[in-house]
Amino acid sequence: MVMIVTLKIKNDNDFAVKDVVVNCETVGASGTKLSEQSETIFRTFPAHSKKLVRNMNFGFIHQQSARASCELVSATAL
Repeated sequence: MVMIVTLKIKNDNDFAVKDVVVNCETVGASGTKLSEQSETIFRTFPAHSKKLVRNMNFGFIHQQSARASCELVSATAL
């Protein structure tokens, strides 16, 4: 299975950011962590903006993955 994700990135800062790193992890039905992937969104996000990032490919995930969660890990200030 391949994990394809659509994310809404919200920049509440008073400054623009770029190169946002997102980390996603999957868990099985029992709650056991099965996989973890990170991807960088090579875009600029203006101050106080929201952008939809569609169809990000996070690659192959474990076939028994039941749920996934993603979080923003870092971004570079402009």
